[in-house]
Parts: sequence; C-alpha cells; structure tokens
Amino acid sequence: MKDFLGYEIGVGDVVIFQAPNYRHFVRGTILKLTLSGVRLSYINDWNYGKPGLQCDVLQRSDQVILER
Repeated sequence: MKDFLGYEIGVGDVVIFQAPNYRHFVRGTILKLTLSGVRLSYINDWNYGKPGLQCDVLQRSDQVILER
C-alpha cells in the first residue's frame, strides 16, 4: 500500500495525517492495513491535555504521509 507521496507503508510505520474533524496535522502509527485504507493510533492531546488520550482512526492510504 502506498501513501500520498507514493512511498510504501506498512504496519508499525509512523505517518502524518490530518486530525479527524480538525485542521491540524498529527503523528500516528499504523496498526493495521485494511482493504480500504489504514487503521492509525494517535495521541489526542489538544482536547485532553498532557499526556493525552490514545485514539484510533481509519484513513485512506492516500490521506497519510510516511514520516521519514
């Protein structure tokens, strides 16, 4: 599976994506590859303060960028 820039991505990779329902970028880790995209885990610290709340989200693979 490939990210927005065409790089191969896989489980355990760290990626950048747009936070659900927000307009800022967050860093997340790929938990699982699905037929329609990737399941990501990230820390929501803008609503819950530090250390934050761990959340999961499903995104299409072309909506993430591999952190290099």
